[in-house]
Amino acid sequence: MKSNLKDPSLLLSPHPSFKCGETFNSLNNEEYSDDEEIGPITFYCTIPVISVNYESNNMNEKNTELQLYFRCRNQSVGFLHSDEPSTKGDNSKEEQLESVQETIDPNFFDKGYTLAGKTGFQIWAGSRIMIEGLLNRRPSVVSFDENITDDYINIVQCKSANNRLQHYQNKIANGANILELGAGVGVVGSSFAAMGGNVLLTDLPTLVDCSLLPNLMRNETHINKKDDT
Repeated sequence: MKSNLKDPSLLLSPHPSFKCGETFNSLNNEEYSDDEEIGPITFYCTIPVISVNYESNNMNEKNTELQLYFRCRNQSVGFLHSDEPSTKGDNSKEEQLESVQETIDPNFFDKGYTLAGKTGFQIWAGSRIMIEGLLNRRPSVVSFDENITDDYINIVQCKSANNRLQHYQNKIANGANILELGAGVGVVGSSFAAMGGNVLLTDLPTLVDCSLLPNLMRNETHINKKDDT
């Protein structure tokens, strides 16, 4: 039986308002010198703001977007699309980043901290899959020939899968309680919170103190400033 993933009609297209990118903060940047241990990479993503009609349980998108920012110690891995801003390919910036990474990890001797925990200071491809899947509100309309074969998923199964996805999208928009284990810099949990979820983010003490909490505070400050304007 052939893989159904090869059929593009079964794929959910990404939300058009979900955009991401990353920039490199110069070592001479005053803000970077204050947060040196957090990291020189600023990753950002744009989340569409969703309003919910609780009577009909239908979701309607406002024409507003919320941009979230996260400081990382290293570049994202497999997260950005080729047309999104990235620090990769810029030799001068990559050389500066390498010079930062050659220094001793400031948290190396922290209790409970491991080399695996070090990966929590950057953003990985799986995060995008989580966010795009639960942000998407445009399920594909799939049609098949009456003589369906084993090479394709049954239309009932495909419709059921989309309904299940919409079920979780509705729950998040209605304030579902979400627990994230290994939140890292906080991009997934913060995105779900922006979608309407009630999120508790957890990680190793070092990650919470040196990455997760500072990034949450940074976004809180940014959002409050935006609301004041």
